[in-house]
Amino acid sequence: MILFKENVYGLLALMYLNVSRFKARLDEKGNILTMAEQDRSKWDAGLRDKGLACLNEAGKDNKIGFYHLLAGISAYHSMAPDYKATDWQGILYLYDYLVNIDSSPLILLNRAIAVCNVWGADKAIEEIQRIENIPSLKNYHLLYSTKAEFYIQSKQYSKAADCLERSMRLTSVPAEKEMLRIRLDSCKIS
Repeated sequence: MILFKENVYGLLALMYLNVSRFKARLDEKGNILTMAEQDRSKWDAGLRDKGLACLNEAGKDNKIGFYHLLAGISAYHSMAPDYKATDWQGILYLYDYLVNIDSSPLILLNRAIAVCNVWGADKAIEEIQRIENIPSLKNYHLLYSTKAEFYIQSKQYSKAADCLERSMRLTSVPAEKEMLRIRLDSCKIS
């Protein structure tokens, strides 16, 4: 496989932008934090800026590729001063474009999160229902934890609890199990 200039810069941009957020992904006890829970002051602005420079370089030849689009999505997250300020419409636009290049189950699952933030949980649940029978997603714990979040947002706590329990059975990562257990406990209280 030959990587063209655009792909190299797009990939570098994606890597820098994602790594720039690593220090904020866990709390002091090692628990996973969602992007909404992360302390953005811990995000590395220098790495973010390197990523944005590579993203700019990737676009100089006016060709848009897979990594360029993924880096663009990451840039929207990285540039938002807080979770609520995230440009979800822009992210959804990039996912819609990305689906034309790669309609893999993971792209479609991540797109559903953008759909949720733009059009609401009920629309996102519809998106999940379209992809949940894809064989490669059947035993993928993040499908069920994502679906659970949509159910929580639509106040369908019983369905959310079922999804969280399934997700817990499918992951072997202790920090993920703990995060899911906390979410499950909150469903039982609601």
